[in-house]
Amino acid sequence: MKKILIFDNLSIVKSIKNKIKEIKNADIVCLHYSIQNYLNQFNINSKHLFDLYDLNTLEEINKSSEIKLNMVLNNLDSKSESLKEILGLEKTQFFYNLFKSRYYYIYPTYLLLSKYFDEKLKSNNEIIFYFDENLSNQVKLPIINIFREKYKNKNIKFIKVKSERNFNKIYSVIWFKNFINYFFTKFKIFNIKLGFKKEFMRKKSILILNYDFDLLQYLKNTKYKKIFYSKNLFLRKRKNQDLKKLKDIISKIFNENENFVNINPDDKFLIQIIFYQLKKNLSIYFDFCSNLKICNSYDHVIWRYPVIHDDLKSLLLLYCLKKNINVIGFQHGAHYIENNLSDLHFDQDFNKCNFWISYRLTENDYFKTYGKKEKKCKIISSSEKFNPPSKIKRSLKRCDNILYPIRPIEHATHFF
Repeated sequence: MKKILIFDNLSIVKSIKNKIKEIKNADIVCLHYSIQNYLNQFNINSKHLFDLYDLNTLEEINKSSEIKLNMVLNNLDSKSESLKEILGLEKTQFFYNLFKSRYYYIYPTYLLLSKYFDEKLKSNNEIIFYFDENLSNQVKLPIINIFREKYKNKNIKFIKVKSERNFNKIYSVIWFKNFINYFFTKFKIFNIKLGFKKEFMRKKSILILNYDFDLLQYLKNTKYKKIFYSKNLFLRKRKNQDLKKLKDIISKIFNENENFVNINPDDKFLIQIIFYQLKKNLSIYFDFCSNLKICNSYDHVIWRYPVIHDDLKSLLLLYCLKKNINVIGFQHGAHYIENNLSDLHFDQDFNKCNFWISYRLTENDYFKTYGKKEKKCKIISSSEKFNPPSKIKRSLKRCDNILYPIRPIEHATHFF
């Protein structure tokens, strides 16, 4: 019987470095490339999960997982009009908007790990999965809990290890940087709020979901009332019989949907997780959605970075776009428009605003990449005059050459 060790992250490997000799006699699979680099110092061979399969296999799993995910979510949306009506989100893709980006990266990795486990267990191998309690099971898809249930009678062990949290020089620098950022953010917000008294009676207002320093500096000089998002603004308790009705509707959607009867086990796990997450947060979602009418008083909503990983902000955008409230978004990284990344950038950017401010590229560049594929936003290049209907005017210098920083290698359960 061959022993296979799977390491979740580098901290785990360092915590058991006194057992290096034992590790040498096993096959080692990593979920982070930093583990490989570390083990190479001890002449210990290891492979990243992604390196065990050819590129075609990875691409096929990635594509098939998105197709399955879309099928499940669209199916749920088609059966849940009564649910969306109570939440005030009629005729929207509630499930798709709330869960697609949440599972976009991790679901294909879950399928890839399942494939690997199934292959190795057939060959009578022993698998030991060392996972970091602070990382692996805290992501949006509780991947370890799922595997424990799925392989509970198989020759696979899951060993929990808490990662090290040493406050060394690097952490000191990060802490100091965060402190400075916090201080100056508060300082800039304070400067902005100084102007509120003069414009208190003005009707025009902007809701700011997130920001950076440059955006704050610019907005400080505009003649609009600025409101900084706080979930407490929308979480006023509502005593309503609709909440009980809502719970009954959700149970009916998941328990009686005939389209989910003959599906494969992996998709069934996904549906169960969605049901669990929805049921767990239903009261918060209900309270939040019940107060989204507050957004009708805002003329514009601005996000500097996508809000797809924040459920409540995602629901807020869903409501604002449904009610034709202007939403302005901004480019925040590379790849946009230059590369066709399927639905990814539509789900987190192009369909989450009415106006999307790019670093340089235009509507014409979009059509060259995506053709006639529909999107909800108008693309406004920073090389043009920024003049959306909000009457916020600014002329920006053209950026022809942009150097993007190297993107850090992600953990396998966070990025595919």
